[in-house]
Amino acid sequence: MRKGEDAAGPKQSASKQPGGPPNDSKQPKPRKQEEPVDPELEQIREQMHRDVLSYSEKIRYSEIYRDDEYQYRHITLPPEIAQYLPDKKLKILLLESEYRRLGVRISSGWEHYMIYQPEPNILLLRRSLETAKKASGERTMEDLDEEHRIYLEQKRQREKEAATEQAKNGAAPPPTTRRKLTQPTRSAVKREPQDG
Repeated sequence: MRKGEDAAGPKQSASKQPGGPPNDSKQPKPRKQEEPVDPELEQIREQMHRDVLSYSEKIRYSEIYRDDEYQYRHITLPPEIAQYLPDKKLKILLLESEYRRLGVRISSGWEHYMIYQPEPNILLLRRSLETAKKASGERTMEDLDEEHRIYLEQKRQREKEAATEQAKNGAAPPPTTRRKLTQPTRSAVKREPQDG
């Protein structure tokens, strides 16, 4: 055997071979060792999941109200779910993924912005009007008016181009008047023989 060879053949370097990935990418990567799960914590998570499934229909959602910058809404959690909120003394605001884990089902973009100390089971949420507009696809009257104006302008332009094209080809423009509907004459109406 030559130097750099073993029984399987020449050693390949970790550099990229022509037409393929580096050899070391074929080696299995070592798995991260999973941290041991605290059985008590796992039991709490399972109980929370069961409670959310059982009591999520008791979650109460307010109507949406707004000011010049934000839309607001508050969500009242039943005590069976509210027990999983962080302690109110800590004044921790929830992320969207955290309040969704508690069974809250609302459109995206809402932020938990304040804790109401007397009733911490009420989540106070808000989202900017821009975020709300993007999330709902909502259009204002100004947007609709502008879209309508653009549509009419484009329609006029297409009609003008069609008329110009017809004039080039020497074709007569389509009639713009509607035909009158006429009543059938008496002679055109067939009469059934009467039994008598």
